[in-house]
Order: sequence, then C-alpha cells, then structure tokens
Amino acid sequence: MHYREIINETGIEVLWMPSEYFERGTYLPICSEFPNGAVAIRLNQTEDEIEFTFLHECGHILDGRILRKLTPPQLHIVNEGKANQFLIHNKVSEWVESHEGLQEYCTAERLCKYLSLNYNEYGGYAEREILNYINH
Repeated sequence: MHYREIINETGIEVLWMPSEYFERGTYLPICSEFPNGAVAIRLNQTEDEIEFTFLHECGHILDGRILRKLTPPQLHIVNEGKANQFLIHNKVSEWVESHEGLQEYCTAERLCKYLSLNYNEYGGYAEREILNYINH
C-alpha cells in the first residue's frame, strides 16, 4: 500500500520539518492535537526516502501497543523493530513485482539494502515476507 493511501485511510497527519530537527523523521503519538497520530518528515528527501520514512514512522503509530516492564532503551529497540517490520511488510509486494517475481533476484539481503535496513537484524523477517508474498 502506498503511503498516501495510508494517510487517506487513517487520517494520520504529516508534518514537513527542516532537517535540523531529526535525521529522517519521527512519529508523534495519538494525542488531543493529533487524534490519529502524526508523522514528521524531514524536507529535502527523495520520494522513496519519504515513503520509507513514513512507513517506518507510521508503524510506530499503527502498532503502538504499550509494552510494560521494559527499560526505555529496550522499549526503543522493540519499537524500532516493529516499525521496520511494518516498512518491510508494506514494501515487499511492490519490490518483488519490480523484479517480476524472479526468486533469484528477490533475496532478503537485496530487500534490506533497498530499504536501508541492517540485513543481520531484519534479514529473517524480510525473507519470510518475500516467501509469503511469492507463495500467495
């Protein structure tokens, strides 16, 4: 699903911010000002970078279950993992189709590289998403 479709369906606000605030983007949790949450995205990114950033940050909002008994650094790691899984899940179909479904080109390592994700951390998840998409 394209990020603009998610914006339309969920009502998540997008805020465009100068680069001095953060590297690529950040999410703002659901609150009275943003009842559907918001994603702040750094200006001057490519269209692909914008989409990847939005999908990652949107993953924090849409799968923002509160975890208890974790330290703040542990919670951050878990949240980053869930957000990157959301990114992979939403880009895998488009990415596989761009390779015409040729399995020899559709490797987890290539998908992670395309999405600028660490293969050692997300390769297993990317592999499962690729196989699920190809097999269905």
